[in-house]
Amino acid sequence: WYQRRVHGNQAENKTKVLNMQKRLFDKFQKGILAQNTFNHIAQNITSERRTEMISGPNEPFILEVPTEKVMKRSYSWETKQWTTSWVDVKIEWAKPLSEGNLRVALRMQDLTRPRGTQACVVKYQKPAYFDKKIYEIDVQMQEMCRAIAKAFNEANPPKKVAFLEAWLLERDQPSLPEHLRTLAAEPYLNFREYVKHNNNYGFVLPDHRNTPQAFSHFSWEYTHHRLMVVDVQGVGDVYTDPQVHSADGEGFGMGNCGMEGIEKFLSTHCCNAICRLHNLPPLQPKQVDFGTVIPSGYRPRAATGRFKVSEYIGNLTPVPDSISQEDLSLLNMDIEEFNNLATSFQYYDYNKDEKLSSDEAIELLKNIRFDFTVENIDYLISSLFSERDQITFKEFVLWYKGVV
Repeated sequence: WYQRRVHGNQAENKTKVLNMQKRLFDKFQKGILAQNTFNHIAQNITSERRTEMISGPNEPFILEVPTEKVMKRSYSWETKQWTTSWVDVKIEWAKPLSEGNLRVALRMQDLTRPRGTQACVVKYQKPAYFDKKIYEIDVQMQEMCRAIAKAFNEANPPKKVAFLEAWLLERDQPSLPEHLRTLAAEPYLNFREYVKHNNNYGFVLPDHRNTPQAFSHFSWEYTHHRLMVVDVQGVGDVYTDPQVHSADGEGFGMGNCGMEGIEKFLSTHCCNAICRLHNLPPLQPKQVDFGTVIPSGYRPRAATGRFKVSEYIGNLTPVPDSISQEDLSLLNMDIEEFNNLATSFQYYDYNKDEKLSSDEAIELLKNIRFDFTVENIDYLISSLFSERDQITFKEFVLWYKGVV
C-alpha cells in the first residue's frame, strides 16, 4: 500500500527526528528563527536527513509531522455566511511547496476529510504583506468563480470547468506571529501538471486550449460587463487561485486591474469554438483552432440561468459603511450613495425590524428626491412590493438600482 522512505533505524530515527522537528518548529513559531534558517536546519537536521513523507495509493502524500487542531472557516455561497468547525491538520512547515514574493505554500493533510481527499495546500502571507481581509476576499472570490463556472457548464460544453473549494484556518495560539495565525487552504493539485492559462494583464498562453480562454470571455458577457475572471490556472479544467477584474476597478484584492486589465484580455484573446458555443460576441478569431472543437451533430443545452446581482452580493444591512467594496462594484454604487440610502432606510424603519411598509417606502423616496409622480405611484408601489407587504433593505437597494 505504501513505500517508506526513512533513513537509518526506522523507529528510533523517526521519534528522534520528529522531536527535533517539533522543538525547531516551536522556535520558528515564536519568531526566534527566520523562515530561511528554519528551512535550512530542518532539511539537514540529522546526518541521515529528516523523515520524509510516506506516499500511498490513495493520497499524493501522507505527512509525518505533528498534528494540530485549528478552526476551519468556510464561506457559504448560498447563505453568504461564514461557518466554523474544528479540524485536525498536519502542516509540513519545514519544506515549502512553493514560495513567491507575497506568499508561501505548504503541504497540509486534513485528517478530518475522507481518505483519499486529505491532501491539501495551505498558504500564508509574508509578514510585510499580511492582511487578513485579503484571505476572506480570496475565498469569497473563488466561491463566486465556482458559481460562474456552474453557469458556463449549463451550455454543456465538451469540457466542464470547476474551481476548487477554498477555506481559512485560524490557529488559536497568541504566541504565534500574526501572519502565521490565519492561513488559506484548498485541496492539493498535482503541481507537475499545473498550467497557468492567462494572467490578470492580458497574457494568454499560446497553447491548444480553448476552454480556459473561453471561460474568461464568458464571465465578462455573463455578468453584463461587470466582472471578468482571469488568472485561470490549475490542472486540466479544475482551476484555483483566480483573479476577478471589476469594471470600476474596485474590490477583489490587489490584482484587480479594472477596465485596463479587462481590455488587455479582450485585445489578446482570440475567439474559438467554445466561445461560439456560448454565443459570445466575436472578437478576433483564432487563426488555427487546435483546441477543443464542437463535434458534428453536437447539441448544446440552452442556458436556463441568467446572471442575477442579488445572488452575487451579500446580505445588506441599513448601516452606513457596512457594505463590501465588491458589492458596491456589482451594484454600480459608491459608498456615499449607499450610506445615504442606509441612513434614510433606518430613519423610516419605524418598527426597527429592517423592513419598510409601502407608506414608509414612499416617504423614504420623497426624502431622497426619487423621481416619481402621483400618477405613477401605484405602478411604483406594485413594482417595489410585488406580492409582499414589506420590503427588506437588500430588496430596496436592488430595486432602486434597477437590478435583480
